[in-house]
Amino acid sequence: MKISVIVTSFNSEKFLKFSINSVLSQTHQDFELIIVDDCSKDKTREIINKFQKKDKRIKAIFLKKNTGTAAIPRNIGAKLAKSKYLCFLDADDIWLSDKLEKQIQSIDKNTILSFTACTYIKKDGKKYSNIFQDYFRQFLQKKLSKTICKGLYAYNFIILSSVLVKKNVFLKFLFDTSKSIVGVEDLDLWLRLLYKKKEKNLSFINEKLVKIRRTPNSLNINYTFASLRNTYCIMRFFLERKIYKQLHFFLVGIVLRTIKTLIKISEKSFKKNILKIFFTLTFFYLLIFNSPLFMYLGNNLIHYDKPKITKNLIILAGNGNADYFNNEYQKRYLDTKILLKDNNFDRIFIMGRSQEVEEAEIIRSLLVYDGISDEKIFLINNTFGNTKENIAELTKVLTGYDIKESNFLTSPYHTKRSRLLWNKHNLKIKIYVTKNKDDPSLQKNWKYNGNEIKVIMYENISIIYNKLRGWI
Repeated sequence: MKISVIVTSFNSEKFLKFSINSVLSQTHQDFELIIVDDCSKDKTREIINKFQKKDKRIKAIFLKKNTGTAAIPRNIGAKLAKSKYLCFLDADDIWLSDKLEKQIQSIDKNTILSFTACTYIKKDGKKYSNIFQDYFRQFLQKKLSKTICKGLYAYNFIILSSVLVKKNVFLKFLFDTSKSIVGVEDLDLWLRLLYKKKEKNLSFINEKLVKIRRTPNSLNINYTFASLRNTYCIMRFFLERKIYKQLHFFLVGIVLRTIKTLIKISEKSFKKNILKIFFTLTFFYLLIFNSPLFMYLGNNLIHYDKPKITKNLIILAGNGNADYFNNEYQKRYLDTKILLKDNNFDRIFIMGRSQEVEEAEIIRSLLVYDGISDEKIFLINNTFGNTKENIAELTKVLTGYDIKESNFLTSPYHTKRSRLLWNKHNLKIKIYVTKNKDDPSLQKNWKYNGNEIKVIMYENISIIYNKLRGWI
């Protein structure tokens, strides 16, 4: 398989010969090497000419005016390429001898882009990063490659000098030549090229087959400016396409990039205070996961009225879990079964969240299966984004049936907010908040999982928000 290798150079006399030799030394020899020089002022041109005389596979293009961005020379080289696949190599980077061979072996008909792990070196060739950094970087590449485009929001795991890409796909996108994204043209390209692509279109070789040289002249050696450019690139891509379904990934990515930048800026200070930071993080971990803090905050959210059974029952399902798909409706069904053992309701009103199958419909089906008459069950599918509007909708429905009082079932941590909202907006209809089978106040230990903590935090913040809005 023939490969087109594109090397771009600009005043690269110190390292260019190493890059060219690493290509010529490949075990896979079926390639063309296209070198595009961006109007170098040093001896770069002489070096290229010497190599070109020795090897006919080398094609050289010398631009008459410096373009100010590596994107233009790379695009020029790609358009001149005659092979099915393209590879890019910066003039100060180096390939290991079996790089091309292993990449060719790893791709199939579905592969659009292949990339490898890398080693980072200094100007003198010595290692730039330590073992831990190398391992963590490689770990991120492996994990994030499975997320395709989403992972790029947090970290550009596709290193340009390691890439092998289908030419016909690349030519549909090309590197963006805008001055505003100089230095991050590759990230912009991967976002556009991999948008809506599947995992099978991407191939990652978990071997360090490329050496990336970090020099004082490297565009991304300044982490602060590199981070700002990356953030701008990601925000532009996200906002132009309005990918609101990926908002979570986008925000997390921005936060992680910000944290990384702050750590780099304050790296010296961080090292000095590492013990303080460790003990502080340990303290907060113990406070959150192994203290009575969330037991207190959670129990403060629970409100049950004195037991009283009416002729009506309201079931408000869907609260009590931080995940979109959850089993809270199952718990409300079990609560209802317990009530129905000794009581006979004339009407049962069910309001649940909209999912693939409506939660209210699931509970209704289960109750009918248990022998409850379908005529007694009334579904309220007009659910809204907050409990205030849900209670307003319930009020309309109950008023239409001339109901004066009703039992009320919802998730334990949602009971207090429901009671406060009901007291504020519905004084004509009395409700009796009924105790749940899974009453958290009966829990004796202090350990709470991540989901429970999220729900407790959410409900406490919601009560504060509702108070500020004057709703309760």
